Amino acid sequence: MMPGTLAERPAGPGVPSRPARIDQFGTPHPNEPLRVAVRPADLFLSGAELLGVLAFSPMVNVLDDEMDDPEALRAHLRLGLLFCTPDGMDTYALLALRALRGAYVGPNPPPVTYLRRLAAAVTRTFGVSVDKEADR
Repeated sequence: MMPGTLAERPAGPGVPSRPARIDQFGTPHPNEPLRVAVRPADLFLSGAELLGVLAFSPMVNVLDDEMDDPEALRAHLRLGLLFCTPDGMDTYALLALRALRGAYVGPNPPPVTYLRRLAAAVTRTFGVSVDKEADR
Protein backbone atom coordinates (compact mmCIF):
# COMPACT_ATOMS: atom_id res chain seq x y z
CA MET A 1 0.00 0.00 0.00
CA MET A 2 1.33 3.43 -0.91
CA PRO A 3 1.48 6.19 1.68
CA GLY A 4 -1.20 8.86 1.42
CA THR A 5 -0.42 12.43 0.50
CA LEU A 6 -2.31 15.62 1.18
CA ALA A 7 -1.84 18.13 -1.59
CA GLU A 8 -3.73 21.01 -3.07
CA ARG A 9 -3.90 20.53 -6.80
CA PRO A 10 -4.25 23.81 -8.66
CA ALA A 11 -6.53 23.70 -11.69
CA GLY A 12 -6.22 25.43 -15.02
CA PRO A 13 -4.14 25.49 -18.18
CA GLY A 14 -0.40 25.69 -17.80
CA VAL A 15 -0.44 24.38 -14.24
CA PRO A 16 2.23 21.76 -13.55
CA SER A 17 0.91 18.24 -12.99
CA ARG A 18 2.72 18.03 -9.66
CA PRO A 19 2.10 20.88 -7.23
CA ALA A 20 5.11 22.69 -5.83
CA ARG A 21 4.23 21.95 -2.23
CA ILE A 22 3.10 18.52 -1.10
CA ASP A 23 2.64 17.58 2.52
CA GLN A 24 3.34 13.90 2.72
CA PHE A 25 1.10 12.13 5.20
CA GLY A 26 3.24 9.06 5.60
CA THR A 27 6.21 7.23 4.22
CA PRO A 28 6.97 3.54 4.55
CA HIS A 29 9.17 2.63 7.50
CA PRO A 30 12.49 1.34 6.10
CA ASN A 31 12.59 -1.77 8.29
CA GLU A 32 8.90 -2.47 8.82
CA PRO A 33 6.78 -2.26 5.66
CA LEU A 34 3.52 -2.33 7.63
CA ARG A 35 4.30 0.93 9.45
CA VAL A 36 4.40 4.48 8.17
CA ALA A 37 6.06 7.56 9.59
CA VAL A 38 3.57 10.33 10.23
CA ARG A 39 4.83 13.89 10.22
CA PRO A 40 3.59 15.60 13.37
CA ALA A 41 1.56 18.75 13.18
CA ASP A 42 3.34 22.04 13.59
CA LEU A 43 3.47 23.11 17.21
CA PHE A 44 3.95 26.68 18.36
CA LEU A 45 5.19 26.57 21.94
CA SER A 46 5.84 29.41 24.33
CA GLY A 47 8.96 29.60 26.45
CA ALA A 48 6.99 28.43 29.48
CA GLU A 49 5.61 25.43 27.57
CA LEU A 50 9.10 24.49 26.39
CA LEU A 51 10.45 24.81 29.92
CA GLY A 52 7.53 22.85 31.34
CA VAL A 53 7.95 19.98 28.89
CA LEU A 54 11.69 19.80 29.59
CA ALA A 55 11.30 20.08 33.36
CA PHE A 56 8.19 18.00 34.08
CA SER A 57 7.61 15.48 31.27
CA PRO A 58 8.05 11.87 32.29
CA MET A 59 11.16 10.23 30.83
CA VAL A 60 12.90 13.61 30.35
CA ASN A 61 15.92 14.41 32.48
CA VAL A 62 18.05 17.24 31.15
CA LEU A 63 21.47 17.03 32.79
CA ASP A 64 23.49 20.14 33.63
CA ASP A 65 26.08 19.54 30.89
CA GLU A 66 23.32 19.00 28.30
CA MET A 67 21.94 22.49 28.85
CA ASP A 68 24.82 23.90 26.80
CA ASP A 69 24.17 21.49 23.90
CA PRO A 70 21.31 22.67 21.64
CA GLU A 71 21.01 19.27 19.94
CA ALA A 72 20.69 17.47 23.27
CA LEU A 73 18.01 19.96 24.36
CA ARG A 74 16.10 19.43 21.10
CA ALA A 75 16.32 15.65 21.55
CA HIS A 76 14.94 15.94 25.10
CA LEU A 77 12.13 18.15 23.82
CA ARG A 78 11.18 15.64 21.11
CA LEU A 79 11.09 12.90 23.74
CA GLY A 80 9.05 15.05 26.11
CA LEU A 81 6.51 15.85 23.42
CA LEU A 82 5.95 12.13 22.85
CA PHE A 83 4.67 11.86 26.41
CA CYS A 84 2.66 15.11 26.45
CA THR A 85 -0.89 16.04 25.68
CA PRO A 86 -1.92 19.65 24.98
CA ASP A 87 -3.50 19.83 28.45
CA GLY A 88 -0.34 18.35 29.93
CA MET A 89 1.78 21.02 28.22
CA ASP A 90 -0.40 23.75 29.76
CA THR A 91 -0.11 22.14 33.18
CA TYR A 92 3.65 21.72 32.87
CA ALA A 93 4.00 25.36 31.77
CA LEU A 94 2.06 26.57 34.82
CA LEU A 95 4.10 24.32 37.10
CA ALA A 96 7.35 25.61 35.59
CA LEU A 97 6.33 29.26 36.05
CA ARG A 98 5.21 28.63 39.63
CA ALA A 99 8.42 26.74 40.41
CA LEU A 100 10.52 29.59 38.94
CA ARG A 101 8.80 31.95 41.40
CA GLY A 102 9.54 29.54 44.25
CA ALA A 103 5.88 28.58 44.76
CA TYR A 104 4.86 25.08 45.85
CA VAL A 105 4.49 22.65 42.93
CA GLY A 106 4.57 19.33 44.73
CA PRO A 107 6.63 17.33 47.18
CA ASN A 108 9.74 17.06 44.96
CA PRO A 109 10.02 20.20 42.83
CA PRO A 110 13.09 20.82 40.69
CA PRO A 111 15.47 23.31 42.33
CA VAL A 112 14.94 26.94 41.32
CA THR A 113 18.58 27.25 40.23
CA TYR A 114 18.14 24.26 37.89
CA LEU A 115 14.98 25.78 36.41
CA ARG A 116 16.69 29.13 35.89
CA ARG A 117 19.56 27.45 34.03
CA LEU A 118 17.09 25.42 31.98
CA ALA A 119 15.07 28.57 31.19
CA ALA A 120 18.26 30.29 29.99
CA ALA A 121 19.06 27.24 27.84
CA VAL A 122 15.53 27.36 26.35
CA THR A 123 16.04 31.03 25.47
CA ARG A 124 19.46 30.35 23.93
CA THR A 125 18.35 27.30 21.97
CA PHE A 126 14.83 28.21 20.86
CA GLY A 127 14.94 32.02 20.94
CA VAL A 128 11.94 32.48 23.25
CA SER A 129 12.04 34.01 26.69
CA VAL A 130 10.55 32.47 29.78
CA ASP A 131 11.33 35.50 31.95
CA LYS A 132 8.52 37.69 30.62
CA GLU A 133 5.96 34.96 31.24
CA ALA A 134 7.32 34.32 34.75
CA ASP A 135 6.74 37.98 35.65
CA ARG A 136 2.97 37.67 35.05
